[in-house]
Amino acid sequence: MLRHFARNAVLGAVLALSAGVISAPTDAHATSLAPLTIEQLTDASTHIVLGTVVESWAQLDERGVPWTFALVEVKDHLKGPALPEQFIVETPGGYVNGAYHEVPSAARFSTGEDIFLFAADIRRGTSLSPTGWTMGKYSVRRAPGDEEPYLTTWVDHNSNLPYDHRFIPHPPEDRRVYLSDMVERVEKRLNSGWDGVHIPGISDEDLEKINTPERRHVR
Repeated sequence: MLRHFARNAVLGAVLALSAGVISAPTDAHATSLAPLTIEQLTDASTHIVLGTVVESWAQLDERGVPWTFALVEVKDHLKGPALPEQFIVETPGGYVNGAYHEVPSAARFSTGEDIFLFAADIRRGTSLSPTGWTMGKYSVRRAPGDEEPYLTTWVDHNSNLPYDHRFIPHPPEDRRVYLSDMVERVEKRLNSGWDGVHIPGISDEDLEKINTPERRHVR
């Protein structure tokens, strides 16, 4: 049902992140985004979710623009209004008709992938988009010999193959960001609240709206 909804209601959407969202560039070449800290991602996101990609697919909208959709099952929800057990994430670009349509800085998803997602609500709780594009989406992986999962981002600009999280190379041990450390850092920020410092791409008014005590804590 959610997939049916996505294919009919999401097609033709313009990727503009709503109240409390960092706006994505409308030009596929204008994708130079200012890097955001974890604290800024926490403040700028309407939702922060740990989940698993149940299904991922891409298709062209009526204008011929490729979009990728991921159906995500919620495992934990750190920030934002309540979500259904499964929700849609949408992002531009994707592997359609045997070719990868690249949109630089856009996040990619694959079925079975565990993710830690900083996201913006673009369709009132039924569809989200990664905050800051690739910056807002982390794959949750476990390296051989590690007892704890870590987080990583991955952008492969040279591949024309479908994205598959299982083949992301493991970073060196001293460069791994472990899930528990990320959760602790995010929760620390949620507890302290937005510090009033402006974040590029989002108004202070919107930051205030999405960082009230009620919206910052869902546990």
